[in-house]
Amino acid sequence: MEKHKVLLFWSGGTKCNLTLSMIKNDPSLDLVGLISIINPKTNRVNYHGIPEPLLVEQAKLLNLPLVRVFIPDDISSEEVEKIIAEKLSIFIKKGFSTFVFGNLNQNGHHLLSDSQAQKLGAKLIFPLKNHSTDDLIKEYFKHNHQAIITSVDRNKLDNSFLAKLYDQEWIERLPKEVSRFSENNEYHSFATYSPFFKMRIPYSKTIAVEEGIYTVSLLKEP
Repeated sequence: MEKHKVLLFWSGGTKCNLTLSMIKNDPSLDLVGLISIINPKTNRVNYHGIPEPLLVEQAKLLNLPLVRVFIPDDISSEEVEKIIAEKLSIFIKKGFSTFVFGNLNQNGHHLLSDSQAQKLGAKLIFPLKNHSTDDLIKEYFKHNHQAIITSVDRNKLDNSFLAKLYDQEWIERLPKEVSRFSENNEYHSFATYSPFFKMRIPYSKTIAVEEGIYTVSLLKEP
């Protein structure tokens, strides 16, 4: 079977970590790299509290190259799409045209429209899309994935949910209206371990800040 070389958009959290596992277990896909969107002003993933050095550490433990795309948070969605399209066109010219997202719904990536992807000749894949939340959670814990909650939507969750381990106890505390796998980005996280990491990732927590609708617990290297 011919494998399709794919690149995974990587924010460093639970959903993209599970997506990576699904890619690794799919005999038709060959994961060749990660792409992270970083705010050049903060040197972090927006709303995640994850700094560039920890993304680099994740990539090293996965033995994958990390492509960093620096996008300011004060530009329009059209400008964001232009930057993303320019970056992806470089890979497409080199023969890598399949890109994977860890969103639970196809309209949730907000980076590249279907029409722009078609224009570029890019194929977008969403491995989590057709799975129930129950199945995703079961698969997540089955393989001993681990993560810490790095941000919460202040309109939906209070600070008692912040900077905690993402585990069954934490999930059971969630209000009924909040997705247990952050389908609507009610919270974000940092993946500290997966079956494909060579070891657990050390980190330390610093202050909590407000970024948009989120309260974010900033992380740093230990």
